Amino acid sequence: MTLFDHILAAALVTASVAQLFASVDASKLDRATLYKAGAASGLLFGGAPLLAWWLDGRPVTVFGLYGWDGGGLPALAAGAVWAAGLFLSFRLIEGGKWRETLTGYYRRFDWIMPRDGRELRASWAVSLIAGCGEEIAFRGFLLWYLAGQIGLPAAILTSSLIFGAAHSYQKRAGMVFATVAGLVLGLTYVASGSLPLVMWIHMSWNMASFAVGRMLLSPQAPENKILQ
Repeated sequence: MTLFDHILAAALVTASVAQLFASVDASKLDRATLYKAGAASGLLFGGAPLLAWWLDGRPVTVFGLYGWDGGGLPALAAGAVWAAGLFLSFRLIEGGKWRETLTGYYRRFDWIMPRDGRELRASWAVSLIAGCGEEIAFRGFLLWYLAGQIGLPAAILTSSLIFGAAHSYQKRAGMVFATVAGLVLGLTYVASGSLPLVMWIHMSWNMASFAVGRMLLSPQAPENKILQ
Protein backbone atom coordinates (compact mmCIF):
# COMPACT_ATOMS: atom_id res chain seq x y z
CA MET A 1 0.00 0.00 0.00
CA THR A 2 1.23 3.48 -0.81
CA LEU A 3 0.25 7.03 0.16
CA PHE A 4 -1.85 7.24 -3.04
CA ASP A 5 -3.88 4.26 -1.89
CA HIS A 6 -4.56 5.65 1.58
CA ILE A 7 -5.56 9.08 0.26
CA LEU A 8 -7.82 7.65 -2.43
CA ALA A 9 -9.49 5.21 -0.04
CA ALA A 10 -10.14 8.00 2.45
CA ALA A 11 -11.58 10.22 -0.29
CA LEU A 12 -13.82 7.44 -1.63
CA VAL A 13 -15.15 6.53 1.80
CA THR A 14 -15.70 10.20 2.71
CA ALA A 15 -17.55 10.93 -0.55
CA SER A 16 -19.77 7.89 -0.04
CA VAL A 17 -20.59 8.38 3.64
CA ALA A 18 -21.17 12.11 3.09
CA GLN A 19 -24.23 11.14 1.04
CA LEU A 20 -25.89 10.14 4.31
CA PHE A 21 -25.79 13.76 5.41
CA ALA A 22 -26.54 15.43 2.09
CA SER A 23 -29.15 18.18 2.37
CA VAL A 24 -30.19 17.99 -1.28
CA ASP A 25 -33.30 15.91 -1.91
CA ALA A 26 -32.57 14.11 -5.18
CA SER A 27 -36.27 13.38 -5.68
CA LYS A 28 -36.89 17.11 -6.13
CA LEU A 29 -34.50 17.40 -9.07
CA ASP A 30 -35.44 16.89 -12.72
CA ARG A 31 -34.33 13.68 -14.37
CA ALA A 32 -31.95 15.37 -16.83
CA THR A 33 -30.01 16.84 -13.90
CA LEU A 34 -29.96 13.50 -12.11
CA TYR A 35 -28.68 11.69 -15.18
CA LYS A 36 -25.92 14.26 -15.71
CA ALA A 37 -24.90 14.02 -12.07
CA GLY A 38 -24.87 10.23 -12.28
CA ALA A 39 -22.65 10.27 -15.35
CA ALA A 40 -20.25 12.76 -13.78
CA SER A 41 -19.93 10.78 -10.55
CA GLY A 42 -19.44 7.56 -12.52
CA LEU A 43 -16.59 9.10 -14.48
CA LEU A 44 -15.01 10.40 -11.28
CA PHE A 45 -15.41 7.13 -9.40
CA GLY A 46 -13.92 5.17 -12.27
CA GLY A 47 -11.24 7.60 -13.38
CA ALA A 48 -9.69 8.53 -10.03
CA PRO A 49 -8.57 5.01 -8.98
CA LEU A 50 -7.16 4.21 -12.42
CA LEU A 51 -5.33 7.55 -12.57
CA ALA A 52 -3.91 7.12 -9.06
CA TRP A 53 -2.83 3.57 -9.89
CA TRP A 54 -1.05 4.79 -13.02
CA LEU A 55 0.56 7.81 -11.31
CA ASP A 56 1.94 5.47 -8.67
CA GLY A 57 3.79 3.57 -11.40
CA ARG A 58 1.71 0.38 -11.33
CA PRO A 59 0.51 -1.14 -14.61
CA VAL A 60 -3.21 -0.59 -14.99
CA THR A 61 -3.41 -4.12 -16.42
CA VAL A 62 -2.91 -5.51 -12.89
CA PHE A 63 -5.49 -3.22 -11.30
CA GLY A 64 -7.47 -4.60 -8.36
CA LEU A 65 -7.38 -8.11 -6.96
CA TYR A 66 -7.00 -9.94 -10.27
CA GLY A 67 -6.24 -7.48 -13.04
CA TRP A 68 -8.38 -7.31 -16.15
CA ASP A 69 -7.79 -10.77 -17.59
CA GLY A 70 -9.42 -12.87 -14.87
CA GLY A 71 -12.36 -15.13 -15.49
CA GLY A 72 -11.80 -16.37 -19.02
CA LEU A 73 -14.50 -18.47 -20.66
CA PRO A 74 -16.40 -19.19 -17.41
CA ALA A 75 -16.82 -15.45 -16.84
CA LEU A 76 -17.99 -14.95 -20.42
CA ALA A 77 -20.48 -17.80 -20.01
CA ALA A 78 -21.74 -16.33 -16.74
CA GLY A 79 -22.20 -12.95 -18.43
CA ALA A 80 -24.18 -14.54 -21.25
CA VAL A 81 -26.42 -16.46 -18.84
CA TRP A 82 -27.01 -13.26 -16.86
CA ALA A 83 -27.99 -11.36 -20.01
CA ALA A 84 -30.34 -14.14 -21.07
CA GLY A 85 -31.95 -14.11 -17.64
CA LEU A 86 -32.49 -10.36 -17.77
CA PHE A 87 -34.02 -10.56 -21.23
CA LEU A 88 -36.35 -13.40 -20.23
CA SER A 89 -37.42 -11.56 -17.08
CA PHE A 90 -38.16 -8.42 -19.07
CA ARG A 91 -40.31 -10.32 -21.52
CA LEU A 92 -42.22 -11.98 -18.68
CA ILE A 93 -42.85 -8.61 -17.01
CA GLU A 94 -43.89 -7.19 -20.35
CA GLY A 95 -46.41 -10.01 -20.60
CA GLY A 96 -47.88 -9.19 -17.18
CA LYS A 97 -45.83 -11.39 -14.83
CA TRP A 98 -45.19 -9.81 -11.40
CA ARG A 99 -46.47 -6.53 -12.84
CA GLU A 100 -48.59 -5.38 -9.91
CA THR A 101 -45.93 -6.11 -7.29
CA LEU A 102 -43.15 -4.52 -9.32
CA THR A 103 -45.19 -1.43 -10.11
CA GLY A 104 -45.65 -0.79 -6.40
CA TYR A 105 -41.92 -1.17 -5.81
CA TYR A 106 -40.87 0.98 -8.76
CA ARG A 107 -43.13 3.81 -7.62
CA ARG A 108 -40.63 4.36 -4.81
CA PHE A 109 -38.16 5.41 -7.51
CA ASP A 110 -40.70 7.23 -9.67
CA TRP A 111 -38.59 10.40 -9.66
CA ILE A 112 -35.61 8.83 -11.42
CA MET A 113 -37.35 6.53 -13.89
CA PRO A 114 -37.44 7.60 -17.57
CA ARG A 115 -40.75 8.48 -19.17
CA ASP A 116 -39.95 8.49 -22.90
CA GLY A 117 -37.42 7.18 -25.39
CA ARG A 118 -35.07 10.15 -25.01
CA GLU A 119 -34.93 9.80 -21.25
CA LEU A 120 -34.51 6.04 -21.53
CA ARG A 121 -31.49 6.46 -23.80
CA ALA A 122 -30.03 8.99 -21.35
CA SER A 123 -30.59 6.60 -18.45
CA TRP A 124 -28.86 3.82 -20.37
CA ALA A 125 -25.84 6.04 -21.01
CA VAL A 126 -25.67 6.74 -17.28
CA SER A 127 -26.01 3.01 -16.61
CA LEU A 128 -22.95 2.27 -18.73
CA ILE A 129 -20.83 5.01 -17.18
CA ALA A 130 -21.91 4.55 -13.57
CA GLY A 131 -21.91 0.76 -13.75
CA CYS A 132 -18.31 0.66 -14.96
CA GLY A 133 -17.10 3.53 -12.78
CA GLU A 134 -18.60 2.26 -9.54
CA GLU A 135 -17.27 -1.25 -10.07
CA ILE A 136 -13.79 0.12 -10.72
CA ALA A 137 -14.03 2.14 -7.50
CA PHE A 138 -15.79 -0.23 -5.10
CA ARG A 139 -14.87 -3.71 -6.30
CA GLY A 140 -11.70 -2.95 -8.25
CA PHE A 141 -10.02 -0.54 -5.83
CA LEU A 142 -11.79 -0.39 -2.46
CA LEU A 143 -12.22 -4.15 -2.09
CA TRP A 144 -8.55 -4.64 -2.97
CA TYR A 145 -7.51 -1.92 -0.52
CA LEU A 146 -9.66 -3.14 2.38
CA ALA A 147 -8.64 -6.77 1.81
CA GLY A 148 -5.06 -5.73 2.52
CA GLN A 149 -6.12 -3.93 5.70
CA ILE A 150 -8.80 -6.10 7.31
CA GLY A 151 -8.94 -9.32 5.30
CA LEU A 152 -11.15 -10.33 2.39
CA PRO A 153 -14.40 -11.36 4.18
CA ALA A 154 -14.55 -8.14 6.20
CA ALA A 155 -13.54 -6.17 3.10
CA ILE A 156 -16.53 -7.52 1.14
CA LEU A 157 -18.93 -6.53 3.92
CA THR A 158 -17.37 -3.13 4.57
CA SER A 159 -17.13 -2.14 0.91
CA SER A 160 -20.78 -3.16 0.45
CA LEU A 161 -21.90 -0.96 3.36
CA ILE A 162 -19.95 1.96 1.91
CA PHE A 163 -21.47 1.25 -1.50
CA GLY A 164 -24.91 1.35 0.11
CA ALA A 165 -24.12 4.68 1.78
CA ALA A 166 -23.15 6.11 -1.61
CA HIS A 167 -26.71 5.35 -2.76
CA SER A 168 -28.48 6.93 0.21
CA TYR A 169 -29.89 9.58 -2.15
CA GLN A 170 -32.25 6.79 -3.20
CA LYS A 171 -33.59 6.76 0.36
CA ARG A 172 -33.77 3.72 2.61
CA ALA A 173 -35.05 1.22 0.04
CA GLY A 174 -32.34 2.13 -2.46
CA MET A 175 -29.61 2.10 0.15
CA VAL A 176 -30.60 -1.35 1.42
CA PHE A 177 -30.82 -2.69 -2.12
CA ALA A 178 -27.40 -1.22 -3.01
CA THR A 179 -25.82 -2.78 0.09
CA VAL A 180 -27.18 -6.23 -0.80
CA ALA A 181 -26.14 -5.70 -4.43
CA GLY A 182 -22.66 -4.76 -3.22
CA LEU A 183 -22.41 -8.05 -1.34
CA VAL A 184 -23.53 -10.03 -4.39
CA LEU A 185 -21.17 -8.17 -6.71
CA GLY A 186 -18.28 -8.49 -4.27
CA LEU A 187 -18.78 -12.23 -3.89
CA THR A 188 -19.16 -12.60 -7.66
CA TYR A 189 -15.92 -10.71 -8.22
CA VAL A 190 -14.01 -12.85 -5.73
CA ALA A 191 -15.48 -16.09 -7.09
CA SER A 192 -14.97 -15.26 -10.77
CA GLY A 193 -11.80 -13.21 -10.63
CA SER A 194 -13.32 -10.97 -13.30
CA LEU A 195 -13.88 -7.25 -12.84
CA PRO A 196 -15.38 -6.94 -16.36
CA LEU A 197 -18.02 -9.51 -15.36
CA VAL A 198 -19.26 -7.50 -12.37
CA MET A 199 -19.13 -4.32 -14.46
CA TRP A 200 -21.37 -6.03 -17.03
CA ILE A 201 -23.76 -7.30 -14.35
CA HIS A 202 -24.00 -3.86 -12.77
CA MET A 203 -24.55 -1.81 -15.90
CA SER A 204 -26.92 -4.30 -17.55
CA TRP A 205 -29.01 -4.49 -14.36
CA ASN A 206 -29.28 -0.70 -14.30
CA MET A 207 -30.29 -0.62 -17.96
CA ALA A 208 -32.91 -3.32 -17.44
CA SER A 209 -34.25 -1.57 -14.34
CA PHE A 210 -34.70 1.69 -16.20
CA ALA A 211 -36.43 -0.10 -19.07
CA VAL A 212 -38.79 -1.89 -16.68
CA GLY A 213 -39.44 1.32 -14.77
CA ARG A 214 -40.35 3.16 -17.94
CA MET A 215 -42.61 0.33 -19.05
CA LEU A 216 -44.44 0.10 -15.71
CA LEU A 217 -44.76 3.79 -14.94
CA SER A 218 -45.51 5.01 -18.49
CA PRO A 219 -48.56 3.00 -19.67
CA GLN A 220 -48.54 4.85 -22.99
CA ALA A 221 -45.07 3.50 -23.88
CA PRO A 222 -45.12 1.13 -26.90
CA GLU A 223 -44.87 -2.41 -25.55
CA ASN A 224 -42.48 -3.77 -28.11
CA LYS A 225 -40.53 -0.62 -29.02
CA ILE A 226 -39.21 0.59 -25.73
CA LEU A 227 -36.79 3.06 -27.29
CA GLN A 228 -39.53 5.13 -28.91
